[in-house]
Amino acid sequence: MKILFTIILAFAFLFGYAQSKNDRILLSNARILESLIFESKDKKQIEEMFSANMTKFEWNNSTLTREEAIKIITENKSTYKEELSMPSGYGIKVEGGNVILSHKYLVEETKENNNIEKLDLTILSTWIKEKKNWKLLSCKIN
Repeated sequence: MKILFTIILAFAFLFGYAQSKNDRILLSNARILESLIFESKDKKQIEEMFSANMTKFEWNNSTLTREEAIKIITENKSTYKEELSMPSGYGIKVEGGNVILSHKYLVEETKENNNIEKLDLTILSTWIKEKKNWKLLSCKIN
């Protein structure tokens, strides 16, 4: 119930403040990306969202290739529960043909050994438009 409330609240926030159609699409993609990484870990959807030209994916102080990132995400046995908190919002910066989004993401991680850790993550994602679709070009999570 908390996750549903948080998602509804986040979407209301995102769509209420988005300034353009592209902003709404990118903000929606950012939420979908978070869901794919921390919840569903669906390989096919991740492959579709990641640009074939992905430059890097930084996770836990490791720089990964596109293929390594997909493998790490989909094989990750940890489960994540988003903390119920007011969304901090997304920062949006346009740089050339790319859009950079930044966001704080508070989650509780339950590892495979049942150890629980609270994570206060910053997600910095760079998006590029490929054939009318926004694709993830790079991502840094710390």
